[in-house]
Amino acid sequence: MKNRTGEILRKRELERSYFAVYCMSTKINMDDANEEGGIKKLYVFFGCGLGGKKKYISSVFEKELSKTSDWYNYFQTLKKRGMEHVIYALIPKEKEIRDAMKLAYPKVEIFASCENTIEKLEKYNTYKTKEEIYKEVRKLYMAKDEVEYELNYKEFVEKYSKYQFIMELLDGEIRSLRENYRYSYEIRRIVYAYNYIIEMGKRFKRISRHQVYREKEEFIDQCAFFIHSSEAAMHYQKEEWAKVLNEIYEEKKDLIKPYL
Repeated sequence: MKNRTGEILRKRELERSYFAVYCMSTKINMDDANEEGGIKKLYVFFGCGLGGKKKYISSVFEKELSKTSDWYNYFQTLKKRGMEHVIYALIPKEKEIRDAMKLAYPKVEIFASCENTIEKLEKYNTYKTKEEIYKEVRKLYMAKDEVEYELNYKEFVEKYSKYQFIMELLDGEIRSLRENYRYSYEIRRIVYAYNYIIEMGKRFKRISRHQVYREKEEFIDQCAFFIHSSEAAMHYQKEEWAKVLNEIYEEKKDLIKPYL
């Protein structure tokens, strides 16, 4: 049986060109003898290659890389592992990460992830289950077209109009989503990878719950089995994936053709 530890994930070569790179965050309890312990935010990077498969790339603590230059150096290490090009990226609302990625991969198009929206709604509103939050946010980020988005946005405003502070926290962020509707639904569906990211986030939380780690590698080791399982899954049908590549082929030919 093949070794399925996190060591394989950390050392393997990366694909040369990625259709999309996703950065998601999770929180884990740390017991570090050299630093203060407690809950720390861990950024986890995954990528969707030109074959349509999603694979783990790397992970890093929020406090490890605080400046744009630090993040730029981090992306350079990914280049050394083989990651030459990124077409789209889904990045949290962190200026340093976004700026560094644009410097490292000048042709990348960056989308804002829904993490901030979900965290704010979860913090300031009452839901019977978290699934209600996910459904509400998905309607804004993953509407079929701009018309549907406008209807969903109107519903959101009506629901939260009595909570002015929530609207001030999120309205600008949600309004800016309108810009993303210049992309087709098929492209947005892959870039946002909504269900995939929500499910991965849930699994990370389940594994980290009630456990203390000495280092992030220990956490990834524990996640390795389900990461490998997710990597083996086919997320898109071949015909469907070919249509998406064809849609962006002329515009992104130099990022696609040499790597197919």
